[in-house]
Amino acid sequence: MKKTTSKHNFNKNNILLYTIPVFVIFFVVLLAYYPGIIAHDGLDQWNYIKTGVINDWHPAYNTIYLYLLMKIWDNPFLPILIQCIVLSFGIGFFLSKLDKYYHINKWYLLACSILLAILPLNFNSAVVLLKDNMYLALVIILSSFVLEFANDKKFFDKTSNCIWINVILLFISLTRHNGIYASILFDIVMFIVFRKKKKYIIITLITLAIYFLMTTVGYKLLNIERGNVANKYAPMVHVITRILIENRESITDEEYIKLSKYYDIDNSVNVFNPFDMDLIVFSQYYSEIRKNESEYAITGLKIIARNPKILLKHYKYLDHFLYAPIGYKGEWFV
Repeated sequence: MKKTTSKHNFNKNNILLYTIPVFVIFFVVLLAYYPGIIAHDGLDQWNYIKTGVINDWHPAYNTIYLYLLMKIWDNPFLPILIQCIVLSFGIGFFLSKLDKYYHINKWYLLACSILLAILPLNFNSAVVLLKDNMYLALVIILSSFVLEFANDKKFFDKTSNCIWINVILLFISLTRHNGIYASILFDIVMFIVFRKKKKYIIITLITLAIYFLMTTVGYKLLNIERGNVANKYAPMVHVITRILIENRESITDEEYIKLSKYYDIDNSVNVFNPFDMDLIVFSQYYSEIRKNESEYAITGLKIIARNPKILLKHYKYLDHFLYAPIGYKGEWFV
């Protein structure tokens, strides 16, 4: 038994074994598309950096991170290269945990790392400057830590392990706006399952306090502009637009008038796509929403609450491409 354990002992070489092939493939693709590809969101952030005015429409600290890299080298190649490194490491880190705890054949895991790297979806994501791709890399790293503490009962005895998990959660929260919701949900589950791990809970609470300070006091000190408030209501408007299309009679005339104050109903119906809510964002009247955000939110949520079946159907189709890509090309409401 001792030989088997030592054979599969975790070491840095295991990470490198699964990380290097992934990085080499990503790096070759990056060179082929030198200096890399910038998505629409990345172009917004690039503009913030060039103008010196950082807006929280895209997570401010993610933009600041890019700004600091641009100070080193004013070229998108550097942040995309780092993105490739982090994503490669995340995949290698996760596979090394499978090696360590589940004794899966190294050649099989090595083949998996290469397969993951040559999948177009993955190498395309690696060379596109987009906060979502760094977010994905961080989630993979967090998942690797989950495998670690799920198999090591003494994991939380080390302060460094508790800190590392919370550092990753903080980065996740600052990389995407909805990252904080994912982090809080993760924390709730952890508090329930590991409620006796006082050290971990204390460090987590400190991390949440740091996040709060960074997004309140920090924003003021750094003169971060408030993001477009309509962005957070895009999911709500997306569902309501579907309700307008399928069950208009469930919306009262009074509610319809209220909604029309805050977004262009006709345009949202015309551009509606059940798989993409981006176009809906720009149907909203940002300045009007800021005047009475609570009325907008309450009106929308009341309408949605009366249409639970459409809500479930809506999210079924919104995620349809994940489990039925052929159906994605079909009729919207089939």
